[in-house]
Amino acid sequence: MSYCLCDKCGAEFACTPHTRNEGDLEIIYIQCDKCKEEYIVSITDSVLRAGIERYRRITKTIADGKSSETLLMCARMLMEKNHAKFRKLKEEYDNNKHE
Repeated sequence: MSYCLCDKCGAEFACTPHTRNEGDLEIIYIQCDKCKEEYIVSITDSVLRAGIERYRRITKTIADGKSSETLLMCARMLMEKNHAKFRKLKEEYDNNKHE
């Protein structure tokens, strides 16, 4: 089992992922057992989950040997779009959490 060190209280805790849903958001996080500080691992909405699934299908096609320059470019663009969407969701979640 992996252990993490809490930035807030300094306690060591098991890095066990937890999942919760808030409306359309699916939030995966780890949490300090001592002070309950949360660390977001992943946050997705239905649009991002669909983008991730599209990326998986494309990369499976590439891995199956059906690669082309167009597929590779599409995979790269989709990955960048998914990362940008994640950063936006995380920023919005963090901003709403502190209001």
